[in-house]
Amino acid sequence: MSDGAPFANQGPLSELTVNGNYYELYSETVARANFEYACTSIKDVGIEIYTVSFWVSRADDLERMRNCASSNSHFFETTGADEIRDAFNIIANNLDGLVLTH
Repeated sequence: MSDGAPFANQGPLSELTVNGNYYELYSETVARANFEYACTSIKDVGIEIYTVSFWVSRADDLERMRNCASSNSHFFETTGADEIRDAFNIIANNLDGLVLTH
């Protein structure tokens, strides 16, 4: 697992404030690297990840989302409202026995 160091010095392309909310805009390359780093880091501590795509047309982006999911059954490729609903129903059913503790 990486500590993220290769991306630490790649700051935002620009910064803006909209209605009092601060935003940083990153390049596509840095955003994708950060996404992959977050997925790996989360899975490394044993957290299940479900991913749901919606009208994602780039094959590499679909593959990135598929790889982020904990397994192939945790990934849903959708193109319409019915598919999204079905995906979230499946996820909800999988989480039905989940118990949160603190």
